Amino acid sequence: MKKFAGAAFVASLGATAVHAQSSVTLYGILDSGLMYQNNGTTVGSTASGHASLKLSPGGWALDRFGLKGNEELGGGTRTIFQLESGFNIANGTSQFAGGMFTRQAWFGLADDKYGTLTGGRQAAGSTLPISRCSRHTARPSG
Repeated sequence: MKKFAGAAFVASLGATAVHAQSSVTLYGILDSGLMYQNNGTTVGSTASGHASLKLSPGGWALDRFGLKGNEELGGGTRTIFQLESGFNIANGTSQFAGGMFTRQAWFGLADDKYGTLTGGRQAAGSTLPISRCSRHTARPSG
């Protein structure tokens, strides 16, 4: 047992010497509310003329979860990726047909000198946050 513990310790020392900087973030939004409807609303009638109380998904934003990350390759170059899936919190179904990560699924290379190249299913440019741009230049600031 002592030999195994010693070998594991030595192996862990060697593993830390080749560790690269990487980051993976799990994020998401859960947004729902309760919707009350009596039989006299303009939304439509309820069953048997009784009031209805139900879960209503997406009050302010659509429900989603995702993974976003990067891996340093060295020399100022890194790989980047983002996988994002939308779902209905009321019943668990996907917001869009066609797979799990249907909101965004992309990967790319980023370099401090040459910029960023990405490919895959990405958000439209009009939905990207404007706050990432500097007031003085058209280039992203962060």
